Amino acid sequence: MKTVLAGASGATGKELLQLLLADPAITRVIALVRRPLAIQHEKLSEEVVCFGAPDTWEPLVTGDVAFSCLGTTLKAAGSRAAQHKVDYGYQLAFAKAARKNNIPCFIFQSLRTIEKTGATPCKKVGLFDVALCQTKSIG
Repeated sequence: MKTVLAGASGATGKELLQLLLADPAITRVIALVRRPLAIQHEKLSEEVVCFGAPDTWEPLVTGDVAFSCLGTTLKAAGSRAAQHKVDYGYQLAFAKAARKNNIPCFIFQSLRTIEKTGATPCKKVGLFDVALCQTKSIG
């Protein structure tokens, strides 16, 4: 199975990336990141992108499953408008790219999702449990 992961350099994305790379069912992980990762792996294709320019990274959004772990804090973003751009705008652009490129499964993960649903954070469950707990919270 081929996956694409947006936000692999953040706290949640790092954990999910490790799960994906360790899973024998996963053959490739395309990681879209704002800054380079500190790891190398035979399954990993790292792509440093500017999420504010979706036309430049949209063609990279391919695979069987798209995972979105994009997000920021108000403190890191500097303003509510900047936080909204990351937490909503970049997420929406990634979801639209996944849909346009016919990715059959899209999984959205954020701290807010965990807080609202009481779902277990990614590092405490297996890959497919993450998929199940997140798809229940979408909608």
